Amino acid sequence: MEMLLDVYARPYAAHCPVVCLDEMPGQLLSQTREPLSGSDAVRREDYEYKREGTFVACVMVEPLAGWRHVDVRAHKKDEDFASHLIYLARQAYPAAEKITVVLDNLSTHRKEVLWKVLPAAEALEIARRIELVHTPAHGSWLNMAELELSVLSRQCVGTRRFESMERLSQEIAAWTTRRNELAVPIKWGFTVDKSRQTFQRHDGACRPKELNG
Repeated sequence: MEMLLDVYARPYAAHCPVVCLDEMPGQLLSQTREPLSGSDAVRREDYEYKREGTFVACVMVEPLAGWRHVDVRAHKKDEDFASHLIYLARQAYPAAEKITVVLDNLSTHRKEVLWKVLPAAEALEIARRIELVHTPAHGSWLNMAELELSVLSRQCVGTRRFESMERLSQEIAAWTTRRNELAVPIKWGFTVDKSRQTFQRHDGACRPKELNG
């Protein structure tokens, strides 16, 4: 955990960005009845819906720069994760010397997937520029991308029904544009020193009394 918190403590550097990545699964749902708008302008939806498939929204956010990008896909396979790394290296940060990516320990989250979709020389070139930093076991809450996914859910995805990938992608793109125009950063206050104080306090409280004395 301390290695990850040490990464978060790095000062902003355009040539070495720190990007947090996480994925959120969801369902595509269509209405079985046309929603009604009441006198109070509240949209009223029938409780019934029709399932139209599933989606995975992958958010990539640079906390210190207040930049984010959301990629919506039908699944999360090796090839999908490889495309996220390629996007970061070639489109989002083409001039960066090193791109540090914070993410969880999902089996697909490894640089080897690049060799599945790119010629060996190109895969190696991107792999050299990317540093993957995984959250510890049971520590996915340490990934700041989860905070951004929470905002996405509250402000966009979780408040409405979307019947198609196209419609969902359009709404998420509009949401992302607004957030990026405001350059909303993520302020992280859980440092290495605070983590040591916190876990030492809890560790001491859990020990037998004779060991605490």
